[in-house]
Amino acid sequence: MASKIRYVSKRNGVYQYIRRVPNSVVNKPVRFEAFFKSQAVFRRSLRTKEQLAAYEAAKIAHEEFELLLAQALGRPSPTRTEPKVALKKVTQADLDTIAEQAKESVIKPVRQSYLRADADPLAAAELERLYHEIEVEAEEIKAASQPGSRSAVFGETMKEHAEWVVKHHHFNAPPGSDEFGLIIAALRSGRAQGYAHVDKLRDGNITPTIPTPASIAKAATGPTLREVVERYKKFKGFGKKPASEIDLSLNIFESVVGNKSLAALTKSDFHRYVEHLADSTVGGKTAGSIKRAVSAQTVKKRLGILCTAINFAISRDWFDRSNPAAGINIDAFVKKPDKAIMPDKRPFKISELNALLKHPWFTGCKSASETHLPGSHRLNGAEFWVPIVALFSGCRASELGGLRVAEVHLDDKHPHFAIRANIYRRIKNSEARDVPILDVLVKLGFKEYYERIKKTGADRLFPDWEKGAGDSSGWGNSKLVRAINRTVIPTALKATLAPGARTEVTFHNFRSAFKTMLVSSEKSLHPNIINEVVGHAKGEMDSRYVGKVPIEVTYEAVKDCTYKGLTLPPTPVTSTD
Repeated sequence: MASKIRYVSKRNGVYQYIRRVPNSVVNKPVRFEAFFKSQAVFRRSLRTKEQLAAYEAAKIAHEEFELLLAQALGRPSPTRTEPKVALKKVTQADLDTIAEQAKESVIKPVRQSYLRADADPLAAAELERLYHEIEVEAEEIKAASQPGSRSAVFGETMKEHAEWVVKHHHFNAPPGSDEFGLIIAALRSGRAQGYAHVDKLRDGNITPTIPTPASIAKAATGPTLREVVERYKKFKGFGKKPASEIDLSLNIFESVVGNKSLAALTKSDFHRYVEHLADSTVGGKTAGSIKRAVSAQTVKKRLGILCTAINFAISRDWFDRSNPAAGINIDAFVKKPDKAIMPDKRPFKISELNALLKHPWFTGCKSASETHLPGSHRLNGAEFWVPIVALFSGCRASELGGLRVAEVHLDDKHPHFAIRANIYRRIKNSEARDVPILDVLVKLGFKEYYERIKKTGADRLFPDWEKGAGDSSGWGNSKLVRAINRTVIPTALKATLAPGARTEVTFHNFRSAFKTMLVSSEKSLHPNIINEVVGHAKGEMDSRYVGKVPIEVTYEAVKDCTYKGLTLPPTPVTSTD
C-alpha cells in the first residue's frame, strides 16, 4: 500500500501527507494564492499513529491535492465530482460522539502500549516514547485547550480538525456558526478528558480498564439508524401511508436522541424516546376533537416500528448485539387515560342505531346540497348506502371505498363481496376474503342500487365517494367518513354521548356492531365462521388446520342474520336519483 500512495511521513509520531507544490503553479501567483494559499508545501494531518489507517486516510488527502493541482493548472479534474449530500443538523448525540472519539484517539495508543509494556519490551519503549511526546507537546496541548486558540497539536489546530469533522460527516455547520463552535468545544473537551486520563494512568491513580461497550459504541462506525430504516423501507416496498408512519417515528426519535449509529444506540436512548412520546399530546385542533395524551397503543406502534427495523439489521448481520429497542415496558411510561375524556370505543347500541337511521341521510333531506336538514329529498348514493353496507357487512372503510363493481357477486348462488387487493386499496394482512351479502341488504334495495351503478359503467361500487389523502387509509380520511364522524353521528346521538369527551362511536364501530350482532345471534355461530366473515384472525390451531372457511359455508350460516330490534329506514326511490 505504501508503494501506491507516496508523500506519507511521520511528525511526532502522527502520520501526515506532505507534498510540495510544483513550480508550474508557484510561478502563477494568482492561481497559487487561489488554490494553495501561497503555501509551497501542501500538508494534511492524517490524525493517526497507525500505519494502515494512515494510508487509508492518505488516499483522501492525495485526491484533494490532485484536484487542487488540476484546477490550478486548468486541467480536467482527475477525480469524479462527488454527488451532493444533504447536510445534517448537529445534534447533542453527534457532539457526544465527537467528544468520545476525540478522547479515545488520545487514550487508545497509550492504553495499548500500557497493557503490553510488562510483557513486551517494544511496547514498553513505545509507551515511553508516547509519554515523552506528550510532555514535549505539553505547552501546545495546554494552549490548544483554550477557546480561540490557533495552537496546533501534532500538526493540526482545533479549527482544522473541526473542518474535517464537518466535511466528513456532512454537518450543516459552516465556520463561524454556533454549530461549528460546538464541534470545536466537543473536540476540545474530548481531548482534554483524554490527556487527563493518560496522566492518571501514568501516575497510577486509576486502574487501566478495557473500554466499556458503551464507550466503544460511541466511537464506533457503521450504519446509522436512519440508514437502516431507509434500507428496510426500500426492501419492504411500503406504500405511502406506512412509509410516512415510519418516517414520523424516526423523525421524532432523532429530535430526541439524534441520528446515532446502531452501535451507539443504548436502551436509555429508547427510554428517552418512549418518555417523550408519552408526554406528548394529540387532538384539539378541530371542532369536536379532544386534546389528549398519546395512547399506549400509539407509543407501542412508534417504538415497534424502530424495533422492527433494527431486527432487520440484525438479520442482515449489520448489527451483532441485542436489540436496544426491545423489551421496554410501555406501561411504565404511559399513564392510563382519563375515562371521562377518553371513554373506550364500543359497538353501537340498538337504540343508537335506530336514532342514527332517522338522520336525513336515511329518511329524507331538504335538498341534494342541504343533506343534514330534514325534507322530502331522498339520497340514493354513498351517503345512504356506505353506512348501510358497513352496518350489514362489517367491512372496513378502505374495503368499501375500493370495492369494484366486478367484486360484487349478487347473481352468485351465494351472493357476496369479494374483498381483494386492487388498484384502489390494499387489504389488511394481505388476506382476501368473501363477505356474504345478507338478505336484509337485498330487502333494502341494494340490488337495484347495484344494477343502476353497473349500467353507468362505473368501476367502483360507490363512484361518488371520493378518497381523502393517504394510501388505503385515504378512504377513512375522506370527506364522507369525516361527515359521518363529525356531523351525522354527533347530531343523531347528542342525547347519549358525553359532552367534552372523545366520541365513543365512529364509522369504524359499524364493524364492531356487525361482529357483535353475529356473536349474539340465536344461531350460535361458530367463532371460525364469524372471524372469516369479519376478517379477524382465527386461533393458531384453527388457522393451521381449518384454514379458510368457504363462502358456501359462511353464506348459509349468516345470510338471514340481522339486528334484533332495529328499525330499517325506508328504501330509496330509484326514480328520484
